[in-house]
Amino acid sequence: MENGDSINLGVQWRYFCNEGPASFYSDFNGSLSLPFPGLDNKGKYVLFTRPKNLEPVYIPRVLYHVIDMNENNGLGKLIKKNIELFKGTDLASVSLQACKHANGRDWWILQWERNNPLYHVFILDEKGPRFSHSETVGAHGPLSVSQACFSPDGTKFIWSDLNKGLGL
Repeated sequence: MENGDSINLGVQWRYFCNEGPASFYSDFNGSLSLPFPGLDNKGKYVLFTRPKNLEPVYIPRVLYHVIDMNENNGLGKLIKKNIELFKGTDLASVSLQACKHANGRDWWILQWERNNPLYHVFILDEKGPRFSHSETVGAHGPLSVSQACFSPDGTKFIWSDLNKGLGL
């Protein structure tokens, strides 16, 4: 995709994306693409990514990129990339998750701290993605989530952690 090179720059990108055709970017469920809400944003998508440090493994920030699929005869173009949405100190890796807002148009996106019950909440609306608030939920948080999702009605969120079990 035009301008799609060098997104999500960081230690992991330098390690995995510059070692030939057999390399891959090892951040399973670490990115998320959502349709950009609003009539002025038709055909646009927001891609959320998180550069990953390898030793020790942690996520230092959340980035976003805007893709316009109306460009290049439908092949698309990155029109904004590597924009910092949030800077943390020790964010949990994998399973970046989103839930449709109650208005049926916008999106809520969750990113949590590693080994801490602190969740950072972002909103994506027609103005673009931005930080909304942080919230403490429960007594402990995940170390490294292997899977997470919202219930179909958006009222519950569940995660599984190989070390800590399930969190609801």
